[in-house]
Amino acid sequence: MKKIFSVSELVAVMKAAKAGGQYVTLYGESDYKMNKFPTDGSERIRIKDNFQPRKRFSVKFHFGQDYEKTMAKVMGVDDYTASDSNRIHLVDNVIMQYVSTGTTCFIYMPESYTDKGMFLNGQPISDEDKEYAQRYKAKVSPSKIPYRNIGVKNISEIHIGKEVYECCIGQAQVALAG
Repeated sequence: MKKIFSVSELVAVMKAAKAGGQYVTLYGESDYKMNKFPTDGSERIRIKDNFQPRKRFSVKFHFGQDYEKTMAKVMGVDDYTASDSNRIHLVDNVIMQYVSTGTTCFIYMPESYTDKGMFLNGQPISDEDKEYAQRYKAKVSPSKIPYRNIGVKNISEIHIGKEVYECCIGQAQVALAG
């Protein structure tokens, strides 16, 4: 298994995959978004300090697909060009970076996302803990933007054809922060 340690290595790998019209699947996990106090109207008791479930997921890309045409169709317009003064595209419509924070993210369409379950301390979450998490689940406001993004730090593996890459970018950031 090959390893990717930097954003520049990641960009090179993804540019090559995009240029070749490859299928790419990302695998990763991220924190389950929760509030400190219940959002379901139950008694106002602060969430347990050590309770942080994580969601595992996969995201599929097919680089033979024209992203901007897809976005135009979804948004009901004739033409779409990705732009925002706080974002720069490192790989057009695939990897972007926020100018203000330096955070690097993959951009994907919601239908490309597959939920792989919720985990607590690396184990599948119990029904009881899942119920507890639901009480504290953060409210999500509907987005007018039809795409989503996921931080590179939350990606663990990238599969391109028969090649498998371990994405170590998030691990390096966590190690430096700790």
